[in-house]
Amino acid sequence: MIQIITENNYLREQTKNNSEFKVNGFKNIEAMDEYDINIIDLNSQNLWYNKGVNQDSINEINDLKHLKNTIENSLNSKIVIILPQNLNYYWNKFNNKYINEEQLKNETKLIEKIINENIYCFPFDLYYEKTITKIGDKKISSDFCFSKKQIDTKWTICNVTKILSSTKSDKINTIKVNDKVYMTSLNINENIDLIIEFMKHIKIYNENEEIVPIWIKDINILNDIEIKKQLNQIDEEILQLEQNKMHIKEAINENNKIKSILYETDKKLQNKVIEILNEILDYSDENFVDEMEEDFRIKKENITFLIETKGLKRNIAGTDISKTLNHVFAYEETIQDENKQENVKGVFIVATQRDKNISEREETPDRQIKIAERNNILIIRTEQLLEIFEDFRNKKINTEDIIKLLTEQNGELKYNKE
Repeated sequence: MIQIITENNYLREQTKNNSEFKVNGFKNIEAMDEYDINIIDLNSQNLWYNKGVNQDSINEINDLKHLKNTIENSLNSKIVIILPQNLNYYWNKFNNKYINEEQLKNETKLIEKIINENIYCFPFDLYYEKTITKIGDKKISSDFCFSKKQIDTKWTICNVTKILSSTKSDKINTIKVNDKVYMTSLNINENIDLIIEFMKHIKIYNENEEIVPIWIKDINILNDIEIKKQLNQIDEEILQLEQNKMHIKEAINENNKIKSILYETDKKLQNKVIEILNEILDYSDENFVDEMEEDFRIKKENITFLIETKGLKRNIAGTDISKTLNHVFAYEETIQDENKQENVKGVFIVATQRDKNISEREETPDRQIKIAERNNILIIRTEQLLEIFEDFRNKKINTEDIIKLLTEQNGELKYNKE
């Protein structure tokens, strides 16, 4: 039998007279191993809403989270994950209306994040490109493709293989992650016939095969009992290894998110840097509002840090330092008007020459360092921040040490990794 997990009611309607299919919503998923094949359908507009203010989740995320354990615990079932097409993503609900809207082609990292964190964890890159793939006499569209470079270089954690690609341009749209999990960006959920044709083509379904009755498993002959015990033991060992492997992949994925400060820019860089600073400086200010002045503000007992972040393809210019300095001037004027006194320090955190390997990046120009020194500005390159963060996690440096570093130094941060 086949379980289809979907929010698309038309699939339930199309399969209501077919006993081979069971359609369930994400709120009432049944055990994967109760079925030969499980199809997880993410291609539903109903899924892509987030009442929260950030572009980092969807409303049904708590229902999706159960899928990860369900898939991990599955030993025999084949699992197909259908990715969304270029649907609209809505977020920030206010007065029963969603304020923000964006097409999923501009939110591929969100798709990757939701799958990795809640369904099945493995590293993959998705990019927008409309293609057509022929399966038999059917032409099936796709709005997204998997990175061919990643497939060709063979991932070390997951033995991913290409299963299907577009007919003319050879863009990869279907991959086999391992022996049980498949993923496709093909628009196969338009009707049940397309799903069946797809399953036949990737050789996980044969409609002419005689269905084995459930009761046959209770009939034991010859050495059935002994070999079933051996099989159960092997299955348990495989499950434990799969779970260990999953935890390792999750850890690698988390590390990759942290390393992203070496090449990200704009909001993504800003959010990740703030997350790191909050941890190493033992700080939290959920009420901070970015009013297009400094990116973040950290107030400790004896000092206020005004944080500016930037991702650059070039080296640091004088105008970059000036922008941080202007934030300091503006903030000092504000607190003077309020008759307050604070020790204010500008901190410029930069992913400089972010397209280059760390070893190929040029040093910060002396002129920019001297400008920063004269104006009580501290430049921190993201590779330096990463070193501090690593030492902090490894308990080689503490929050007080880091505050002292940021307070006492001007120009470019000097830090010797432990």
